[in-house]
Amino acid sequence: MKRKFTLITAALALLACLAIPIGSWGQTETLSIATYASSNSWTSGTAYATCSTAHVTFTGLTNGNNSKYYSSNESWRHYEGDNGTITVAAASGYTLSSITFTYANGNSGIIKDGTTTVASGSAYSLSGTSKTFSVGHSSGTKNGNVQITAISVTISSSGSGTASNLALSPDALSFDLYNNSSAQTVTYTTSSTGTITIEPASPTSYFSYVHDAENKTITVTPLAVTPSAQTVTVSQAAAGGINSGSVPFTVSVANSTPLANIAALTENTNTSNLDYTVSLTDALVTYVNGTNAYLEDASGAVLLYGCKGTLAVGDKITGTANVTYKVYNNLPEVTAFSLVDGYTLISGNTVTPAVVTIEGLETNYTSYISRYIKIENATVTSAFNNKNCTIEQSGSSIVLRDQNSTATLTTTKDDIVTVTAHPAIYNTTHQIAVYEQSQIVVAKVDPTITFNNGSVRVGQTLDLRTLFTSNSTGAVTYSITAGGSYASLDDYTLTGTAEGSVTVKATQAESASYNAGEATATITVNPALVLSSIAVTTAPTKTTYNEGETFDPTGMVVTATYTDATQNAVTGYTYSPNGALTTTDTEITISYTESGVTKTTTQAITVNEVIDYVTLPFEWAGGTSAGLTALTGVTGNSLGDYAAGNAPYRVQFNADNDYILIKTNSRPGKVTFGVKMIGGNATSTITRFCRW
Repeated sequence: MKRKFTLITAALALLACLAIPIGSWGQTETLSIATYASSNSWTSGTAYATCSTAHVTFTGLTNGNNSKYYSSNESWRHYEGDNGTITVAAASGYTLSSITFTYANGNSGIIKDGTTTVASGSAYSLSGTSKTFSVGHSSGTKNGNVQITAISVTISSSGSGTASNLALSPDALSFDLYNNSSAQTVTYTTSSTGTITIEPASPTSYFSYVHDAENKTITVTPLAVTPSAQTVTVSQAAAGGINSGSVPFTVSVANSTPLANIAALTENTNTSNLDYTVSLTDALVTYVNGTNAYLEDASGAVLLYGCKGTLAVGDKITGTANVTYKVYNNLPEVTAFSLVDGYTLISGNTVTPAVVTIEGLETNYTSYISRYIKIENATVTSAFNNKNCTIEQSGSSIVLRDQNSTATLTTTKDDIVTVTAHPAIYNTTHQIAVYEQSQIVVAKVDPTITFNNGSVRVGQTLDLRTLFTSNSTGAVTYSITAGGSYASLDDYTLTGTAEGSVTVKATQAESASYNAGEATATITVNPALVLSSIAVTTAPTKTTYNEGETFDPTGMVVTATYTDATQNAVTGYTYSPNGALTTTDTEITISYTESGVTKTTTQAITVNEVIDYVTLPFEWAGGTSAGLTALTGVTGNSLGDYAAGNAPYRVQFNADNDYILIKTNSRPGKVTFGVKMIGGNATSTITRFCRW
C-alpha cells in the first residue's frame, strides 16, 4: 500500500471560467479542455466521462473510444460509430441560454441536435436546464468524430440577482494519520462580499479547520479516521446583487501502517516532497559521500540526498524511519531522514556489491536503481567528457556520470575497467553515479613478452636481458629449467660450461597495469672457439714519436680471428716495447691470449732522433750593442739535417729586445731549437737544439 501525502485534485475545479453579465440575469462560463486536463491530471488516451464549469456539467458516454482525452490537440473526443453523445446540464437554480462548441472534426464529424448541425464556433440557442447532443457526419462514410477543444455556455439564474460564483480548490482532501498527516488547505474564490459560513462547525470528531477570511482559505487538520468521506459545505450569503451560493468539499482520513520496505517507498511517484514512514529491516548503508548516502534492504534501495546525518558505510538498521521523499527527474530520493525510537543500528558490517552485467542491469533497470553494484571487465568506449563516460560490455553500454564536485574523474579509451557504484537515472537516461576515482579500477592485463632463443660458447657469457622484451615494467628473474649441466647462471648472466642445450625461464612480476607473466627460451652452448690470429684492423691515432716517448694505443682496434673464421674486436692485449722509444724501434708487437692460446701482430711506428746540443763560441761582454763585436766573423756549425750547402747562418744577440735570431738564407723544412743561457760570461753556450 502506498503511503504519501495525497492531494486529490478537484474533479470539478473551475478552469478558465469567465463571468460575463447578460443584462442582469445571466452569465457566460467557458471551459478550455487543455486547462481543465492539466489541472485535473488527465492522461492522454484515457476516457473521462465529465468535465465542468462553475455551474454547468458536460457528460459523455465512455463506451468504445468515446470521451477520451488526447494531448496531441488538447481535445475531448466523441465518435459517431460508438453512438457518442454530450449532455449539458445546468446547476440547480440555473437554465441554459446558449452554447458554443469549438471542435475539430474527423471523417467530417459534426455535433448534432436531432437533425440540426451545431457548427464549431457558432452560438446555439438553448432553453431548459439540460440538453443532449449527438455525433454525426456531414459527408462521406458514417464514422465521424468530433474533437472538442472548448465549450462556452450562457446560463440564466432563476433568482432576482446574479448567480453566485463561489468555487473551491481542491474539492476533496485525503489524509493518512500514519503517512501524510500534515494539514492541507482549501482555497475559495468569489465575487460576492457575502458572509462565508462553514458546516459542520470545527472541530468535528474527525478533523478541525481554521477559516482565514482575508486570504480565503480553509486549513484542515486530521484528527481521527473517517468511516466514509465527510462533506463540508461552504456557503455564502447574498450580497450586492449576487445571489447566495454554496459549494461542498469532502474530507477522508485513513490510518495505514508504515510502508513495508524501501521498495514500497520508491513505488511512489510524487515529484514534490511528501512525508512517509517506512519500516527498515537490515537496511544497509552501502556508500557515503559528503551529505549523501545510499541505503538498501532486500527489497530495493534509495538515495538519501543531503540527509545522511551520522550514518556511515556498513551501518545496518532495523526499525522505523520518518522520511521526506520525492522523485527528482525520475530518480527516487529521500530529502529528510530520521529514525523513530526503538530502532537498532549495528556498525561495521561488510558491504558487498552485487555483480551484474550491463545487459542484466538494463533488463530490469528500475530494480537496480541506487543499489550497490559491480560491473566487471567493461571497455571504456569514450573517456570522461563533460562529466560523462561510456563503457561497453558484450555489446551493451551505459553511461558513467561523474558526481565528484571537487575533482574531475578520468578514464582512458579502451581501458578495461571494473566499476563499483550505484545506478541512477536522469529523466530517461540510465547512468551509473560515480563519486570517486577509486570506484573505477583499471583491470590488469597479461603482458606481451618476447624471450628469444640464443647461443653462447663454452667459456663465454651471455646477457639474457638482451633476449627479453615486454610491455610491462615488472621485475624479471631468470632460472635454468633444463640442461643445467651445460651452463651456469648468475642473475641474468649465463656462462657456457659444456656443449649442449639449456632451457631458461624468464619470470616477470606483476606491475600496476599488467599481470605477472613468464616465457622460456632455448640457449645453445656451442664448442669453445680457438684463437688462430690477431691483426690491427684500425691503426692507433699516433704512429710517429720522438726519442724517449712511449707508445700510445689510443684509437687502435685489434681483431681476433678464430678457427671458424669468425672475428671479434678484442681488448686485454699487451704490447712491447712499452717503455721509452728509440730510433731503432720501427714497430710495436701486440700480444693477445684467449683460452691458453697466444697470438701476436705488429704495428709500424716511426721514432725521430733528437739532437742534444750545438756549441756556439762567442763572447758577450755586456748588455749593449758594443758588447756584440766579439760575434764578428764567427761562423756557426751545421744544424742536424740542415744541409751546409744552403749557406751558413749567423747567430746574433739583439740587446735591445733580448732575443736570439737564427738567420738563414732560406727557411728549412723543419727547425726546432731550444736555448739555455748559462751565466753571462765569455763561455755562454746554447746547450740544446732540436729539429723542427
